[in-house]
Amino acid sequence: MLSYSRKVALTDAGAFVSQLILHLPEIVAAGTVTPETFSVFVKRSNRTTGEAIHLARRNFSPEALKDAQDGLSQGYWKIRSVSPCDDQGRPMDRSDHVALEMEYGPLVHLSALGAQSNQYQNDFVKMDIVVTQIAPIPGAPGAMGMVFDTCRHTLCPELEGWQFREETDETHPLRYGWYAPKQAVSEKKPLLVWLHGAGGGGTDPHYPVMGNKVTGFSSYEGQAALGGAWVLVPQCPTLWMDDGKGSPLMQSNDSIYVETVKTAVDTFLREHSEAIDPDQIFIAGNSNGGFMAVKQSMTYPDFYAAAVPVCEAVLTELVTEEEIEAMKQVPTWFVHCRGDFVVDPDKTVVPLYHRLKEAGAKEVHFTYLDQIEDASGLFRNPDGTPYRYIPHFAWVPVYNNACKTDCDGTPVVKNGFQVGIFQWLRQTRRAQR
Repeated sequence: MLSYSRKVALTDAGAFVSQLILHLPEIVAAGTVTPETFSVFVKRSNRTTGEAIHLARRNFSPEALKDAQDGLSQGYWKIRSVSPCDDQGRPMDRSDHVALEMEYGPLVHLSALGAQSNQYQNDFVKMDIVVTQIAPIPGAPGAMGMVFDTCRHTLCPELEGWQFREETDETHPLRYGWYAPKQAVSEKKPLLVWLHGAGGGGTDPHYPVMGNKVTGFSSYEGQAALGGAWVLVPQCPTLWMDDGKGSPLMQSNDSIYVETVKTAVDTFLREHSEAIDPDQIFIAGNSNGGFMAVKQSMTYPDFYAAAVPVCEAVLTELVTEEEIEAMKQVPTWFVHCRGDFVVDPDKTVVPLYHRLKEAGAKEVHFTYLDQIEDASGLFRNPDGTPYRYIPHFAWVPVYNNACKTDCDGTPVVKNGFQVGIFQWLRQTRRAQR
């Protein structure tokens, strides 16, 4: 049997296998290989238990709400195009490698690299892929009857520059991934701490970086807008909202991880003190992570320069006046979407925003989205309209630096110019409080 490489695309909808790269015994020319030359069969299973992947009703995606079962765990996977390539999948006129460009995205379940693994968390799936040659290749008589069934390598260009710590100890209580910016030896850069949602928890720190497009912060465009920034993504073993008492979610504002997160940030800052600006430490996160971003801001207002809580889940009715007084000192930019049925904005961000404003917060913004559609052009519905995410997915425009207005529709202005969140962070420094 022969082996293949797979290329993973990190998108607004998650991580997908987008390309399969085959190494042939002969050189082939462009036009001699087509989608009809090969068939691709894939089986997706839980990488721990081996159980077939099924779509649960509680998965937070439009497709999950239909509770469909067909084509989720195994099936034939459509090839979009085939061409000669180099070993990285880049097109060539002639080569002994060919790239199979696969259909992928939120409507192509077989392409998804992640799936729900337990009640709250997601994980990478085990993908058993078999590529079978089903037609001869003109001019390549030695390439016949080929079957590729072993993945020898995974390519993910968006992960360039990322590193991961997979062990924990007293000094490093959490696993984490991090990105180091390009910088001169003598200069110091900001640190953006991003806290994942419920699905990103567990024991593999790659998942909270790859499961959503956190690499938007490390992309060329993201780094340019941030002015170059370190990115730290701690991983929670359970949920940031875990109060240690087994309380149902959205019933308490307590968490056993508040000090743990601060310890992780302090340790990372200490290990990279020569390269990180201590006056530009930003705390941000989505959903379950937005909850912890608010808790960090309330607990350590003198430490963080700014906060970006996205679809945050702190119950405002349980927030004390002391917490409001602390948080109002931290420049904050909330992002949420109307109609969010996972985290109700009328119980969380809307009253919290107003309480902060009423308390005299000098710098608090709130981007309130009407809906969230795919803006990348990658994903469309069968009728050609842009793919629409459920209202909870407010992190999608955040990763793309697309939030630029306040809840009344007016532009957010910093130093006389309209800014998105990335530019706003770049220009925000910790005040002497």
